[in-house]
Amino acid sequence: MLKRKCSYLLVLAFVLVIIAFIGLENGYIKAQTDNIYMKIKVIGEILNAVRNNYVEKVDSNKLLEKAINGMLEGLDPHTVYVPPERFTRMRDNFAGYGGIGISFLIVRNKITVMSVMEHGPSKKVGIEPGDRIIKINGESAIGIKIEDVPKKLKGIPGTKVTVTIEREGWDKPRDFVITRAHVDVESVQTAYMIGDDIGYIKLNKFSSTTAEELEKALNKLEKQGMKKLLFDLRNNTGGYLNEAVAVADKFLSGNKKIVYTRGRIRSSNREEYSTDAATHEKFPLIILINRNTASASEIVSGAVQDWDRGLIVGETSFGKGLVQTQIKLSNGGALLLTTAKYFTPSGRLIQRPYKNKTREQYRREAYNDSLRNALILKEKRPMFKTNGGRVVYGGGGITPDVFIPASNDTVSFFLRNLLSSNDIPIQTYADKYAAKYKNLWIDADTFIKEFKLIDRILNEFKETLNEINYKFDEKTLQTYREELEFWLKSEIAYQLWGNYGKQKVFNADDIQLKKSLKLFDKAKELMIKYGYK
Repeated sequence: MLKRKCSYLLVLAFVLVIIAFIGLENGYIKAQTDNIYMKIKVIGEILNAVRNNYVEKVDSNKLLEKAINGMLEGLDPHTVYVPPERFTRMRDNFAGYGGIGISFLIVRNKITVMSVMEHGPSKKVGIEPGDRIIKINGESAIGIKIEDVPKKLKGIPGTKVTVTIEREGWDKPRDFVITRAHVDVESVQTAYMIGDDIGYIKLNKFSSTTAEELEKALNKLEKQGMKKLLFDLRNNTGGYLNEAVAVADKFLSGNKKIVYTRGRIRSSNREEYSTDAATHEKFPLIILINRNTASASEIVSGAVQDWDRGLIVGETSFGKGLVQTQIKLSNGGALLLTTAKYFTPSGRLIQRPYKNKTREQYRREAYNDSLRNALILKEKRPMFKTNGGRVVYGGGGITPDVFIPASNDTVSFFLRNLLSSNDIPIQTYADKYAAKYKNLWIDADTFIKEFKLIDRILNEFKETLNEINYKFDEKTLQTYREELEFWLKSEIAYQLWGNYGKQKVFNADDIQLKKSLKLFDKAKELMIKYGYK
């Protein structure tokens, strides 16, 4: 009887939630021409029948989630329900959290630090990538479930947590007392000078601190002599709209429209303009984009292109021109509901067509070359003009001014297995190498030029594979030796110099970036022609 009552209450709660979603007006449910109430009642009856009578025991929560997802499936591909745990991770990733500032994996039953936030609490006390946390506040953490780790390490800023660390090269573990703080996950991945006058900034998302981080990066590079900027938005899938506006504002003089949105309800209609207060010196600007450049990144790229402020280089971007409003739900999850479309200053809708396609088809066409090439044909897309009269295209991402395809190099099956292994063999050896040879290299540039996978290093790597019982054969290892060298180099560089080192390794082999560096004369011509002197 109790079970039937609980089942009834669950169904009733589901019905009430949907009714609330539809809306109330003056205390009564809005009249629905298709008798929506009866349909909701039927959903409840079906759920109750399945819960009580289906041949196998079912999880009602999973059924309800499928019902919610089914309801949203017929809308656009970016309107989604986000369950509580995933929403917490997403919120922390963009808005920050109270914690110790690390990312981690469980490797061989131990919490293994994969990265340390550059200015976070763990960095301040000396925690390093590769460290293994074996105790938290004196209690063993060996064998802990990955979902339980944040519950122990996160907390109110100002509170303390003691972690016991194992590290390669130490005789015994050591304790570290870490004071939790508000941790903002950094969006400026790295910023450094290429040669004497070219600044390079890699931005990986638009979080709550992006504009502030970018301002610091620009100021740093300007002090180091930057006269040109290569702004890398490849694989940046977006984030907060207001941060995109603030970023674009740094490159545009005052009172220029950056983006506008249009929706069904009045509050969804917005127009955002630049100011003079945030604008930096008018240096030649190149923005690098690719097929994973989306949303907020496309706002910035589109505004810069429409105002003829900089050269857009790379591949046609993803094509996400829909604005989601985050509606928090009573269970701790959220509904990301599309409430508007956004347009670049020239009037371009960047959103790719999505109607009459499944969500899987929509996602696949962004990465399948044959489907993608048919989609982005210029003759099939609406034409617009920039402020200076140049032709640009809407209806499917930002089309670059100069098209440079990404390298077709693919990661071999052997390396994919190494990189995806739960035993993280490459990171494990990089940790050993950094502990043993950290004084061998004076800087990242020297390391990148001179590091080779010589026989001694390869033999040490094989010893690591044997220690973690990773199966391999000598012939395969030799076949993919050059590729292995690259991935070992990038991970060792990360261990020694953080994101700066790892990014420099990737950039040293980056065809798009190398070709982009030769286009600054064209970027300068664009500036002069359209009045940016």
